[in-house]
Amino acid sequence: MDAPALGITRYYFHLRDGDFRTVDEIGNEFESLNLAELAALTVISNLMGESPLWLLELEAPHIEICDGSGKVLSSLPFPVIRKVIN
Repeated sequence: MDAPALGITRYYFHLRDGDFRTVDEIGNEFESLNLAELAALTVISNLMGESPLWLLELEAPHIEICDGSGKVLSSLPFPVIRKVIN
């Protein structure tokens, strides 16, 4: 397996809501945390577009962007779900 290119980091997007967490076991490589955050916004948009009603069961859903060690580098909430759907 080839070593990752310099400046490339693998980021993992975990969906979290309180104690509920789905774990991204594969991750994706990006050149920066900023680019990973932009990709996570796309994930949020896709999740809301697929079936936003299941998100209503969650209290404060957000995507945690983590590094390979599991350290949370950024957290992006779904702040408008209840406002838009209700």
